[in-house]
Parts: sequence; C-alpha cells; structure tokens
Amino acid sequence: MRTVQEQTTESISEVAPSPAPRKINKVALTAGVLTIALVILGAVWWQYAHGREETDDAYVEGHITYISSRISGTVSNVLIDEHQRIKMGQILVKLDPEDQQAEVDEAAASFAQAQHQAAAAKSKIGQSSLSAQGETAQANGDINAVQAEIATARAAVLQAGDQVRQSRARLKELVAQEEFARTDFQRYKTVYESRAVTKQQYDKAQQTLQMQIAQREQAEESLRQSQKQELQAQSKVEEAIGRLQKSKGTFTSAQAMVTQQRMDEDQYKGALSGISRYQAALNQAKLQLSYTKLSAPVNGRIAKKSVEIGQRVEPGQTLISIVQDESWIMANYKETQVGRMRVGQEAEIKVDAFPGRVFKGTVNSLSPASGAKFSMLPAENASGNFTKIVQRIPVKIVFDDQSLGDYRSKIGPGMSCLVTVFVNK
Repeated sequence: MRTVQEQTTESISEVAPSPAPRKINKVALTAGVLTIALVILGAVWWQYAHGREETDDAYVEGHITYISSRISGTVSNVLIDEHQRIKMGQILVKLDPEDQQAEVDEAAASFAQAQHQAAAAKSKIGQSSLSAQGETAQANGDINAVQAEIATARAAVLQAGDQVRQSRARLKELVAQEEFARTDFQRYKTVYESRAVTKQQYDKAQQTLQMQIAQREQAEESLRQSQKQELQAQSKVEEAIGRLQKSKGTFTSAQAMVTQQRMDEDQYKGALSGISRYQAALNQAKLQLSYTKLSAPVNGRIAKKSVEIGQRVEPGQTLISIVQDESWIMANYKETQVGRMRVGQEAEIKVDAFPGRVFKGTVNSLSPASGAKFSMLPAENASGNFTKIVQRIPVKIVFDDQSLGDYRSKIGPGMSCLVTVFVNK
C-alpha cells in the first residue's frame, strides 16, 4: 500500500508541465513582440512618408543677364575675366570709339552752323521787332485808354441823364407844393383881412409860400446844371470817339510792321527748328559713342565670356552672361504629389554638389500649368490613341537666408537637387 507522500508526488508530476511546451510559449511571445514592433515602426514610417513629398527632378534657378552690343564695332579692351564678381555700372568691355567720335564731331559742326544761322535771323528781326512792338503797344495803349475814357464819358452821360430826370421830378414836386402853399396863403390872406386868423398864422402861411418859391427856384437851377453836365458828358463821348478813330489808324500802321516782324520771326523759327534737328543728331551721335562702353546692369558674377580683344561684334550678339546672386529651386513634382502642397510650407533641400549639407526653404508658388503645356510640341490628346502620362508641375522653392550661409555664392543655376516638402506643416 502506497504512502501519502508517494500519492502526493504522483499528483504533482501529473499537474506540472513538460519542458517542451514551455519553450514553445517563449517563441510565441517573442514573435508577438516583434510583430507589434514592426506594426509600430510601419505606422511611424507611414506617418513619416505620408507627411512629405520628395523629388529629385529639381534644379537651382537664377537670374541670368546677357550682355550684348548695341552697335557694330571692334573690341579694344576687355576688363573682366571668367567667373569674376562684378558690380552694377562697372565697365566690362570697350569698343573702338573712332567711328562714333567722328560722327559726334560732324554733328557738333552742323549744330554750331545752325546756331550761327539762327543768331543771324534773330539779329535781323531785332530792330523791326522793337519798332513793331513799340508802335503796337502804343496804339493798343491809346485804344484801351480811349475806350476806357468813352466808357467813363458814357457813364457820365447816363449819370447826368439820371440827374436831369431826378431834377425834373423834384421840380415838378416843388411846383405842386408851391401852388398849394400859394393857394393856402391866399386863403389865409382873405380870412386875415376879416380878422378870422391871427397875424402869426398869416405870417406863417406867407413864410411857407416864400420857402416853397425858393425851393422851386433852386430846383430849376439844379435842373439847368444837370442839363449842362449832360451836354458836357455827351461832348466828351464824341471827342473820345474821334480820338479812338485816330488811335485805330495808328494801330493799323503798326500792324504792317507786325506783319513784317512775323515774317522775320517765321524765318527765325525755321532756324531754331534746324538747331533742334542738329541738336537731336548730336545727342544721337553722343549716345552711339556711349555704346562703345558696355557696363554691367546688375550685380553678380561672370558666368560666360565670349569676347576677346580685336573681335568684331554686331548688334544683339551675346558677349557676356552674368549670373545674379539671387537663386531658388524649381522642383518638378508629379501632379499626384502637389495636391496637399501650399504656399509657405517648409522644404528640405539637398544640393548634389554639397553632399551632407541640408538647406531649408519655403514653398513660394506652384505653377498654374504643367511643364508639358510649354513644350515646343505639346501633346494633342484629342487625336489618335490616348496614353495617360503623369504630368510634372513646377514648384518654386526659395532658400532660407540663414540656411544658405556661406554657400550663397557657391550655389548656381543648373545644379541638381533633392527636394522634400513637408505637406503636413
């Protein structure tokens, strides 16, 4: 018969797991942890890749100014060399100025001759001009003065006529008042003889009559004076009209002198127009002479020099290419990549010429059309068979000034780049 200890040992041995199942559980746990880690890494990578758009179809762009001659000539001096930094206004090339200088001298001689002819024409009209101007001014002054005098005299006639009418009206009124005073006095005189009124009342009526007679006589004298002034004013008008006719005759004589003066002035104007014409020719010759010096219109660096001393150049022929300091990136993204791009988003720029150097930039603008629309032979998808091709959209990205640092002068147009735009920012 088994003891209790033996029975207990058998029971424990039945319950305890075997070594093989324990090893399987560790492998499963490790696999689960790796799976979770891979899922997390995948999610992080998806989030990282989903928030950025990258392209290696990107190049540095910049302003390139092409210098050409405006005139034909022979190069006498070249003052710059390849890749040299220049400043705006700096003389780059000089052409032989002898031909242009000869044209300037010829134009200057013609201009001096035209000035001499104009001076002669001006001296010819000088005396006649003074005489004509003096006579005309005198005649005009006399006419204006007489006309003013006529106007004043006519105003005086009108004023005198008004005074006559007023005096007549006043006289008529005073005659009526005198008649009334006389009648009143006769009445007082009759009743005074019968002692019906007092001596004082009689004297007052007599005094009133005498006062009315005096006023009537004064009004008559005033009327005579007004009529006399009216006649005098009318006489002055007639005298002024006579002087006006005389002044007009003097003015007519002055006009003949003015006509001759105008003829001389026309001749002088013709000489002046000749001066202007030769002045313009001289200015043009000087301008052509200034074109013998080719100066830099901008700051920058010489990128290409195609000119040498003794070379014959023609108008429009490119001699020098200048690259300005400002540069930016033109990244050609696929149309499927620009859906979330916005102006102002941050960008990361890697220039192939500087491996390991990362520059920062900002999206400046997106092209309103794909690059294919500006090709020499754009696609005609409406005709023939159609094959869909993903188009490229140019995106302009500007460098961050602080990010450029000392590389500003090293980065030039045409360099290849790898550009990443963070579309989630």
